[in-house]
Amino acid sequence: MIRETVFLLILTISQINLPAQTFEWIKQLHGNRNDAVKSLTVLPDNSIVFAGDFKSTNISYDTTQLANFENINTSDGFLIRINSNGTLIWKKQILGANENFIYKIVSDVQSNIYVIGTATNIFQFDTSAFIPKFLNRTRIFILKLDSNGNLLKKQAFNSTNSNGIFPGTIEVDANKNIYFTITNTRNDSVYLDGGIIPKQGNTSCLVKLNENFQLVWTLPFFQNNYSATDLKIDSQGSIYMCGTYNSSLNIGGQTLLPCFSSNNNSYLSKISPLGAILWLKCQGTATTIGGNINPKIALFENEIFLAGTFSSQIKLDSNLYLPSSGNFANIFILKTSQNGQIIWAKRGLSGTNSSNNVKSIKIHNRDNLFILSQHAGGNFIFDTIQNSAPLGNSSFGLIQKLNLNGNMTYSFEISSPNTGLNEIAIDQIGNAYIGGFFSGNISFINNNLFSSGENDGFILKLPKYTIIPEPQTYQLCTHDSIQIPYTSYGK
Repeated sequence: MIRETVFLLILTISQINLPAQTFEWIKQLHGNRNDAVKSLTVLPDNSIVFAGDFKSTNISYDTTQLANFENINTSDGFLIRINSNGTLIWKKQILGANENFIYKIVSDVQSNIYVIGTATNIFQFDTSAFIPKFLNRTRIFILKLDSNGNLLKKQAFNSTNSNGIFPGTIEVDANKNIYFTITNTRNDSVYLDGGIIPKQGNTSCLVKLNENFQLVWTLPFFQNNYSATDLKIDSQGSIYMCGTYNSSLNIGGQTLLPCFSSNNNSYLSKISPLGAILWLKCQGTATTIGGNINPKIALFENEIFLAGTFSSQIKLDSNLYLPSSGNFANIFILKTSQNGQIIWAKRGLSGTNSSNNVKSIKIHNRDNLFILSQHAGGNFIFDTIQNSAPLGNSSFGLIQKLNLNGNMTYSFEISSPNTGLNEIAIDQIGNAYIGGFFSGNISFINNNLFSSGENDGFILKLPKYTIIPEPQTYQLCTHDSIQIPYTSYGK
């Protein structure tokens, strides 16, 4: 039996009729320095909590203000809850000396809110003060708040070195166990209330805490250029985690070699509720230009969706490839089974030497996959739909809505000389909320906003759209080629 490689050329001819772009409202955080909305989550009553940090002397949301604690160009964190009309419900602040950052927030079905971030010295949330084990050292904090923003629980992680540990992402399961990632760059022991994560070399860890914020287990990752960029928990408590690495990656005693030697690779892993590795998959890029950057995960029942960035060509599995439009940063989106077997793969291509990054992906019900991506100049083509920045070489953000077969049903474009889109959240109805920042002006659908400071944070609401029926006319052509294994008998 001889195994050969053949090229399958798929010719797709279609026209996609997308609805006109529109939006419900946009809210701007006015300040005089660098401010941003970093993360947001939707509660069961369809209210929204968004969070970030600000260096401005004050930031204002409508007529409400928050004042920076030091006002010497250092950051304070903020959390704001609003209803679906954008009306303020409450605001909270994380303040203290030096830098205080919020990285990500998530919520559970009881409307509790979980916050992960960093602080350098003593900081305060409402009337609760946090005193670090070591002063002048970056430490990670996790807060649990109720739906009114009241502090329920807290946990802090300290290391002996300055700027030695950094948080990645955070999730919570149906039993209110908390999962988050830590990058430890200084080979330090990491101290927490009631426990210690011992030195394990220059590694990163996936950490599980129970509902009482007590340490359950840690899962170390041994690789110098490693990152965990996203994780999700399914209904059985299994953890799906993705990230990037270069040479080889060792997780829980299992080693994953690169798809392409020493180049930027991304991985997708499935981990049991007890912290055992169930499987590891690699997605590798053939060049280091663009690489595989910050892949993101979304889950629906037994299906996993992974999106990220690649250049040249990407090796999705042992013998499945997607080509790019050149050595530019392109986007891939793939759907796998719960065993990691690829069901389909799609790509978004750049026509010029520009960068494209996936920032966030979310699923709503059975038929909508939302993808938030960032693009620097030029144009971007997904299937046969082209988007380009009206401001020439300025950056633009793109919100795409796909069905679960990977067909686009809607897109929305935001352009600015400097736009940062950070996260998208979908409510139970299907409305989308996007958080980020911009400088100069931001433009969409003949609307313009102008920043008050260097960067202003913003939150944008897009209304729900119905699925567009399959097209009946044909105009545009795309050509995709993949390599598939072919077994020949009798030779």
